[in-house]
Amino acid sequence: MDPRTKNSVKNVFFSELSYAATLILQFANRSFFIRFLPEEYLSLNGLFSNILSFLSIDFMGFGFAVYFDK
Repeated sequence: MDPRTKNSVKNVFFSELSYAATLILQFANRSFFIRFLPEEYLSLNGLFSNILSFLSIDFMGFGFAVYFDK
């Protein structure tokens, strides 16, 4: 197997492993909020998570526009 194929297979494996770990940690986080904290904290957690993801997507587009303009 040539090095590019080998590196691609490793990349796919670790990408899937990272996705699975993120999914499990999100589930554990949500379960913790549901079992031990009131509903208000759960909704605030969701709100701030959505705001942060929106800002990261927005900033990513802005960074590309600045890079493209130079």
